[in-house]
Amino acid sequence: MPQNPGPPPLKHQSEEEEQQHMPRSRAQPADGTLPAKEIVFLRQQAFLFTKEIFTYAELPTYLQQIYAQNGLVLLQEWQWRKLPPIALVEFLQAHREVAFVNFWGDRVEDMLKGFLERFGRIEAGGALVYTRAGYLLSILRWDLWDLPKGKRERNESLEECARREAQEETGIDLTGIEGQFLMRTRHIFQERNSTKWSVKEVYWYCFLVDQPQPVKPQRSEGIRQVRWISLREWEMRQLPTFLSIRAVLEGFRTWWNEQQQQQALETTTTTRQTHSQQQ
Repeated sequence: MPQNPGPPPLKHQSEEEEQQHMPRSRAQPADGTLPAKEIVFLRQQAFLFTKEIFTYAELPTYLQQIYAQNGLVLLQEWQWRKLPPIALVEFLQAHREVAFVNFWGDRVEDMLKGFLERFGRIEAGGALVYTRAGYLLSILRWDLWDLPKGKRERNESLEECARREAQEETGIDLTGIEGQFLMRTRHIFQERNSTKWSVKEVYWYCFLVDQPQPVKPQRSEGIRQVRWISLREWEMRQLPTFLSIRAVLEGFRTWWNEQQQQQALETTTTTRQTHSQQQ
């Protein structure tokens, strides 16, 4: 497979573009590392909060892929504070050719907080149910592949929420299986039958099962199909899904590789100890 050639050449914004309400041209990114960054997703696009303007090599793979094809918007801290976050969401919806908006300034946490507080907030649990062979329990919700997740109920822990959602949406039995926290994602969505926009914070947990179990889709939630899909198939076929799910899969791949390396190390250590005792 040919390697990603990287993004097209970048160019500086003109003075006229900088004065426009929503500048859309690219700007030359600064060199160096990013001390901090946060990402908020919007279906196939994203809002990126960084201390400095990013460099292409510092982006996660799933963002490199869309950046190589699409454009971006750069807004310094003083610029974006003049714009309502909902207006930025509507801008991205109207300009699908824009991959993401990069907010940059010294106070990353303050920028993120100021952005998020304009939306409703929902906490949710998400489940990565997997087998030792690397198969993930996956759902086809409407026309996009997804992973089980949903809103946390009152007096329910996030791990309990992730377990319950997986059981309700797929019919799998996770009784007695402990979840291991993986990561958190944030994505903006418009609530059903409403004009209100909210940010859903999903806390993802991994659940290991010995082998694939029979499954049944929860059709009342728009789930048309449930399948055990290998991580390799997810990556090779580029199944249609949300950008936030690609972030979760990339995080799971890193975690999975670490688990495999740890298991290999433990196996080697055990073998050496056994051999030493036999001598």
